[in-house]
Amino acid sequence: MTWDQFAELFASLALQLQKSDADEAMARAYFTALKGLEPELVTMAAQRMGQRGGALNGNSPHWFPKSSEWKALALKIEGERGAEVARRIREYHQLAHAPLCLACEDTGWIASTSQGGSERWRHCDCRQLRRLEVLGRRPMPALPAGDL
Repeated sequence: MTWDQFAELFASLALQLQKSDADEAMARAYFTALKGLEPELVTMAAQRMGQRGGALNGNSPHWFPKSSEWKALALKIEGERGAEVARRIREYHQLAHAPLCLACEDTGWIASTSQGGSERWRHCDCRQLRRLEVLGRRPMPALPAGDL
């Protein structure tokens, strides 16, 4: 996420939560604190806080979050979306009686043999697809209509 993108997101959240004393220095401090996170997660957290207020418990509609609270919500959303991907894969297994990824059978790991003949394990390519689904860059797994 660029500074300009974050500044726009920050300003929008500040307006929604009536944070009238928010300024560029504050926004830059938040940007620095949150820049290790994926931009989509920062945006999803801002959208959720804009809808229900910045307090993590949801009891204060105009509470502007601290950067640590924003980060905590972004990580919580990441966990929720990861759980949703896992739930959808389990549902796919139940309905299709087959894994979504045939290469690793949805474990995320593939066995390979090294030059010395020993078995080694590596990440399956589907792990990157699952990550993109968590971030919302790719649609969540779904059972295609009419396939069963």
